[in-house]
Amino acid sequence: MSPEGGWIENAEVYEALERLGPVLMDMVSSDHPSLAERAAYLASLGGKRIRPAMLFVAHGSGCTRIEVVRAAASVELIHLASLYHDDIMDRGLLRRGFASANAKWGNATAMLTGTFLFLRAQALTEALGPRARKLAATSAAELCLGQLRESENAYNTELPAEDHLEVIALKTGSLFRLALQLGALLGGVGRAETEALTRYARHLGLAFQLSDDLLDIEGDAATTGKETLADIRAGVYSLPWLLLIRSGKESSEIVKRIFARNRLSDGDVREALTLLLCSDAIPRARDILAAQIRQGIDALHFLSDRSAANSLANLATSMAGRTR
Repeated sequence: MSPEGGWIENAEVYEALERLGPVLMDMVSSDHPSLAERAAYLASLGGKRIRPAMLFVAHGSGCTRIEVVRAAASVELIHLASLYHDDIMDRGLLRRGFASANAKWGNATAMLTGTFLFLRAQALTEALGPRARKLAATSAAELCLGQLRESENAYNTELPAEDHLEVIALKTGSLFRLALQLGALLGGVGRAETEALTRYARHLGLAFQLSDDLLDIEGDAATTGKETLADIRAGVYSLPWLLLIRSGKESSEIVKRIFARNRLSDGDVREALTLLLCSDAIPRARDILAAQIRQGIDALHFLSDRSAANSLANLATSMAGRTR
């Protein structure tokens, strides 16, 4: 399956993505029918496949080799596993326009399925050598830490925006970094360029999550495939909300009082949203998003592979206009 947006300039990457699908579906298979159904559920619904595509782009020529495709599958499996766990923690009911796994089969089954996918990803990275294993283990640990820190700060209206951005860097940026570092490792990319890709990954991770958070506020559920304004119902406050709360204005105190209620009614959500839209918090969040995009693109100037640099710059630029 090809990623959306046409951001890739290397035709070989599209061929590698076509080869990814069968490998991915093989890795989510199981002799146990019910486990096979649950493990294949999100993979079968598609997705953007951004992380595998980034790995192929970083690798460059020869990215269709089976070793590289399996590496890309391992990154996508970790991502899919994190979605199962994330929906449990956020009590999400929709994923990619369909019922989330936890809504469909319950939290326990979704948690076990996510763990199964983590283990399948580990099986793939085992064959890539000690450096690849270490990169994957470090990124998976950072992803889990990011999810834990997000959970620990649920309903915390006093969370500084800087701490929120660090949680994003762990939770979202870690897998972007893994994709680029694995691609660079398998493609023989030098240290200086790998470090540039690593810097880019952090900024892209922040930009991706910031754009995702804006979609949660302003997006259309029919387009995004997820419930809008679901985060605040789960006590997860994204950057625009934190900027409003920290503004010191009268509206910030009203929003804090609304969020202090045990369960938000539809009226509570509408009132909070009206206050947010009447503030400067969303434009300020968009300015921060734009800054992350610029800094990510700046890091790409160190790459000698201009096709890779242009593709990744296109990807970063697309974060400003995401609709899903």
